[in-house]
Amino acid sequence: MTVDKGSGGSGRRLILIVDDDPGIRDVVSMTMEDEGFDSITAADGQEALDVLKELDGHPPEAIILDMNMPRVNGWEFARRYRETDLPHAPIIVVTAGHDVRKRCEEIGADGCIGKPFELDHLIATVQHHTHQHPA
Repeated sequence: MTVDKGSGGSGRRLILIVDDDPGIRDVVSMTMEDEGFDSITAADGQEALDVLKELDGHPPEAIILDMNMPRVNGWEFARRYRETDLPHAPIIVVTAGHDVRKRCEEIGADGCIGKPFELDHLIATVQHHTHQHPA
């Protein structure tokens, strides 16, 4: 788990990035920081669930979730997350493979993006689901 508070301070909002690819985690984290978010990253669904418990009832603004990960994949993460008493954040699936839309529907994701993806599309999707609009 990596907590990156960026250069922020008060007023910044939190995004949880769950992906087993460290390169994707880093790029998405830096992109979200540029958009005014702090980020926490997790390498799989179990690590993400542990992070959410540590946030002590203060959910992230959104969760960016890969589906294909070792240990606890995106499907299992979504099932377990929704079974918790934790406040729920919108889940934005960012995953590779065919029929990405079906994968998103299977877990009731709020947003859906196929890999490879354009960073502008990711930013717009996160902004839409966090009700944050560009300045």
